[in-house]
Amino acid sequence: MATMSKPIRVLCVDDSLDVTSMLARLMSFEPDVMCVGELSSADRLMAEVGALRPDVVLIDLTMPGRDPLGAIRELKLSGSGCRVLVFSGHDDETTKASAMAAGACGVVSKDQPYENIIGAIRAACGPV
Repeated sequence: MATMSKPIRVLCVDDSLDVTSMLARLMSFEPDVMCVGELSSADRLMAEVGALRPDVVLIDLTMPGRDPLGAIRELKLSGSGCRVLVFSGHDDETTKASAMAAGACGVVSKDQPYENIIGAIRAACGPV
């Protein structure tokens, strides 16, 4: 996990390039958070986690390609130590329960202010 001297490394996974680009840009202004990569689907998630070694994967649940919940389960079982934070436009209780059952450490709504999203990323790197 990240320490005070190392920023939290985040891999953003969303099928909207606008969303991942905006998140990466906003993270560039944070001294303790940095975007290390962007993916438009969960298809290459395991390979990218292995290559980029993020502390947190920020992932949408509604994308073409591989089922994001299945990718979250695989990532959790991989022993990578990477935390998964679901970033979704759907923040109902069923979505939250499904994400948590798959192994996510939290769910943050796309409707939240940016500060709340960054707060959720920081919290994801807190004690388990």
